[in-house]
Amino acid sequence: MPTYTYAVRSPSAELLRGELETTNLPAALVRLSADEGRVLRVEEQRPGILAPKPRITEHELALLFRHLGAMVESGVSLGEGIDVLRRDSPNQHLHHVLDEVARALRKGRPLSEALERFPFTFSPAHLALVRAGERSGQLSALLADIADHLEQAGKITRRLTTALIYPAVVGSLLIVIAVSFLTFVLPQVIAVYRDLGVERGLPWMTRAVIRVSGIAVPALLILAAIAVMAGLTWAGMSRSRSGAAVVDALKLRMPFLGQVVHHAGLARFAGTLGLLLRHQVPALEALDLAGEASGSPSIARGARQTGAALSRGKSFAASLDQSTAFPRSLTARVSAAEAGGTLPEALASTARFYGGYAEHLAMLFGAVIEPFFIIILGIAVAFIMGGVFAPLLQAVNELMNLAY
Repeated sequence: MPTYTYAVRSPSAELLRGELETTNLPAALVRLSADEGRVLRVEEQRPGILAPKPRITEHELALLFRHLGAMVESGVSLGEGIDVLRRDSPNQHLHHVLDEVARALRKGRPLSEALERFPFTFSPAHLALVRAGERSGQLSALLADIADHLEQAGKITRRLTTALIYPAVVGSLLIVIAVSFLTFVLPQVIAVYRDLGVERGLPWMTRAVIRVSGIAVPALLILAAIAVMAGLTWAGMSRSRSGAAVVDALKLRMPFLGQVVHHAGLARFAGTLGLLLRHQVPALEALDLAGEASGSPSIARGARQTGAALSRGKSFAASLDQSTAFPRSLTARVSAAEAGGTLPEALASTARFYGGYAEHLAMLFGAVIEPFFIIILGIAVAFIMGGVFAPLLQAVNELMNLAY
């Protein structure tokens, strides 16, 4: 969904500038005109692939919903609660979002409509839950439920990020050390051996290091260029619906990490679906929203297939069974819960199960990859150091043989 920058002159002659996320330019004009101001300028932002995208983390969103729910429960108005959170927020993008939300609330709009202005920040599932809370009069409790759900989903992301940081840091450090040594240190060592006249009689390990240094730097530059091109292609494909489906399929085929991504998506789907059903969101709408909230195009497609089967009169479990995106374990749990009338609770339990399994896999990946990189780093350092000092050891041995 595109983002538009705007300039509006309010009825009080105040110049208002900001950003608006909506489907297209006419929708942006309609929304800005509804604020009873005179629209001066509306332009669509067209950031490049490398442009940083304003981001609000799941942790920040969870804190926002939890603090807002606590303030509403204590009797603080929504507008006052938003203003307090806006002043305390260090995230500039979140600060802007809360400013716009507070402005809409002051005009008498409900919270769900105020949050709806930022679909990149507040997902359709969260908006549906907020609307349900407004209808039922249990907004504070529902905001706390959303915060719990976001915190549970964020645990998996943080665990996977932690597991990937170590190999990324160690791998980058290994490349920097190797390139620096082969580029700056090794030529000076070779020049010393050349001056000593022992260049022809170097040990095999030293000759191997010299040969590797001749091809290592060009090879690493080529690999770096390929990695940059692959990253740009990956980012570009992720921005379109068809490309995102291809990226999702590639993620799921990755060894080990594919299982983490798949189970994390299942946890998000089951948790969101259970929360929506518990708060009386219609089943077909809940399925569609939970599929989008999963972050996986394959699970979203499976949710749409499930909704189509459910609309034909099939049971929830039989409808889930129509799609290959959902494992038999999920279908079996849903079938048992559907018979007992405890479907939302079973989905919440299933989400915790899949989330725990995804966390376990991510932790196991980190436990396996750390010693692997340490071993690779040790072998590389030993090989380079051995090649550098092998001629010295050879010279010492020859001197000792001559002495005896």
